Amino acid sequence: MIHCSHTTTLPFRTHIQLDSTPVKFCELDTLKEKRMGKSVKFSEVYLRFIQLSEALRDLPILIPLEPLEERILMIVANARQTQERLSVKDLMSMSDLGSPAMLHGRLKSMREKGWIFLAETEDARRKQLELTRDALVHFDKLARCMMKALKETT
Repeated sequence: MIHCSHTTTLPFRTHIQLDSTPVKFCELDTLKEKRMGKSVKFSEVYLRFIQLSEALRDLPILIPLEPLEERILMIVANARQTQERLSVKDLMSMSDLGSPAMLHGRLKSMREKGWIFLAETEDARRKQLELTRDALVHFDKLARCMMKALKETT
């Protein structure tokens, strides 16, 4: 069982799951694992993950994205993960991303770079945004970086 090593109460409680063990976040984000008797700082895990994921940029499968395109990619990936349908029209309705014309340009750029594609729906006028196989491979590599960072720092 993993316990918080610091007892400061937070205005809210957050939990994560590591290897089917519930973990409470602490203000100092330090965990103590009794089995192994060592402390783990989440910041160390995250910073190691950043180092590993930066190495992926040196070996690009796909052309790198602009910051707004990365944000759009995360929206598309989240919709896929939650098994929600995300159409171009749905994305256009997210006014905080920018104007519809600018978003169309970003979607076109992302398609040309190989990150997303437009899938047909029953309504020929609507297109669903989907991740390409190469984008899924990229996410798999990021997940491996995350697991490696966790393993190396614990």
